[in-house]
Amino acid sequence: MSSKNITEPLQIIYSDGEFKVIKGVVDLGYMGIYKSENISINFDEDFLEDVFEDDDSEYYQEEYAPLKPYLRQDMTNDEIAKGLTDFYNMRIADINKHQTELNQTFLAYLLDNICGCGFPIWDECKRYIINDKMPDCDEEDMEEAIYNDEACDMINNLFDNVYEKAHTGEPIEATPAEDIFRKYFPMFDLEKFLSDIEAEYLSLNNANVVFQCSGKDDGLEIACGAYAEITINNAFYDWHNH
Repeated sequence: MSSKNITEPLQIIYSDGEFKVIKGVVDLGYMGIYKSENISINFDEDFLEDVFEDDDSEYYQEEYAPLKPYLRQDMTNDEIAKGLTDFYNMRIADINKHQTELNQTFLAYLLDNICGCGFPIWDECKRYIINDKMPDCDEEDMEEAIYNDEACDMINNLFDNVYEKAHTGEPIEATPAEDIFRKYFPMFDLEKFLSDIEAEYLSLNNANVVFQCSGKDDGLEIACGAYAEITINNAFYDWHNH
């Protein structure tokens, strides 16, 4: 987990028949730090037709329309690379501006996952368990003690709030996910877990920025191939985990 954002500007070129990211670092906060060798771009010359299709659909407006101010139909490939560089540096800057909300979104999705299935963090993630903060109960009562109604209600409310507001572009004003994590799972060392998140790959896909990350060791039981597309509204789309 980085305490200071270390994003460095991207540089995209056209070489050997494809667009490539050759420089840059993207710091996604809790979701990891991605270096140029792990960043790809999904764009070729034919995509210009999609960008300038001038479709009124919601999909077009979110996926392609944001690129139009940075591109022209008669551009050379080198000019396209420059336009894409400018666009994606703008996108990353906007993501960094909203990093706090995105961190909350990431934790809200993880909390929803582990609470939704009553995941036995006390057995599967011993690396992060603070033993003297575990509930004083028998093993067979542990799930009910940890995933009690109050905890699950708070997590459900957090997730619903984050999901709804992120997808409409509204500011997220929910109780911070970290506070819920610490209150209801005091036995779990959240800081240690977040510091173990490893970036896997980042893909620049139309207007979306796609990430995949995982924990390490026991952390894989909670975040394993955690994947989402960060939309133009800085919401998560198509979340996968495990």
